[in-house]
Amino acid sequence: SSNSIWMTAITFLFFCLFVTRENKSKNPLVDLKLFEHRTFAGFILSGALSKMYLAIIIFTTMILLEKVLSYDPLKAGLFFLAISGTVSISSVFLSAVTKAIGDKSTMLLSLVLQIAGAIILLNRSDPTWILIGLAVAGPGCSWGFSTAMVGSITTLPRNLVGLASSASLTIIVMSAGIGVTIAGAVIHTFAGEGDLTAGINASIVTAIL
Repeated sequence: SSNSIWMTAITFLFFCLFVTRENKSKNPLVDLKLFEHRTFAGFILSGALSKMYLAIIIFTTMILLEKVLSYDPLKAGLFFLAISGTVSISSVFLSAVTKAIGDKSTMLLSLVLQIAGAIILLNRSDPTWILIGLAVAGPGCSWGFSTAMVGSITTLPRNLVGLASSASLTIIVMSAGIGVTIAGAVIHTFAGEGDLTAGINASIVTAIL
């Protein structure tokens, strides 16, 4: 719609103004020079993608459970114990995994697990497979943004750790909101008349990408 186009244009304009202002400021909120460190930028990008994925999957699965499979909110909400449970359990093993294979390999493994979870969820209506897909995605989400936070900070000199920590947390958390917006837009665009299945599948494919 025209409103969406105008809002997108205004958002882009303010983003450009923000970048210009931060580059000129002596005490910027976000020091954009941090992103000249390729490893730091890579961890932040992976963490942002991981958080965005989590938001897309939760939002899309909730629409699937309530609007397509007609589960009530309580029953639909119980499904997410699968992903929250594996997020909690896998976090216990994060330190051991990173020691064994390193931060970068852990980050890649987390993205692979997220993709696998989304593939399992794709075009599913069987509650067992939905639970399995969410459970597989859980460790990927847990390790994804946790490893990104730690890895991004440890790649920089100690005098930049505080600034890098706040910048990385801001970007990663903000990505969740972007993920919800993307999921809603994709579902709305691809959903058929009275049938959300195509839109839901398109949103899951977006999470995979």
